[in-house]
Amino acid sequence: MSELQPLTPPAFEHVVKECLAKDPEDRWQNATDIAQELRWISEGRVTQAVRPASYLPLIATAVALALIIGAVIGAWVAAQRRPSPPLTYTEITAPEGTSFVFDTSTGVVSPNGRQIAMVVKGENGPAMIWVRPLDSPAARPLKGTENAMFPFWSPDSKQIGFFADAKLKRIDATSGPAETLADAPTPRGGS
Repeated sequence: MSELQPLTPPAFEHVVKECLAKDPEDRWQNATDIAQELRWISEGRVTQAVRPASYLPLIATAVALALIIGAVIGAWVAAQRRPSPPLTYTEITAPEGTSFVFDTSTGVVSPNGRQIAMVVKGENGPAMIWVRPLDSPAARPLKGTENAMFPFWSPDSKQIGFFADAKLKRIDATSGPAETLADAPTPRGGS
């Protein structure tokens, strides 16, 4: 600025350079910082005797420019903030006539976030895996998962692994027979 306008006050040039710094950490952090700096300059911290009266319009222009720059920066920062997505709360209950088996697992949400697998026990039957889409209240049992424990989803959300009868097994999440994969006398869960 001093090259184009030799009478530009060094303090004003300092303020503008800070506003236009390449690294965001080197810039003023908000319009309040700029206003304080300009207030400091206008309170006479810079020697008044050196400043001829012709600087007054320049200083007024500088203050207005600094406020405009601050407002633009503030608006840009505000536009960059993305609102948090709203929280969703839900309650999942055991299907009618059944209860959850909490000592062998709680509900496990599929990786794609569309279904939940849970171990449920009927009044007179063994514990089984039930699958429920999260966009529907209806759950359905997976036949072949009797005595199931610790279910876990495949990464593609198409199959469910589980432990039953001292074996590691898997089953298609929509239906189908369970397939035994290995002996597993001490199930601990899987992923």
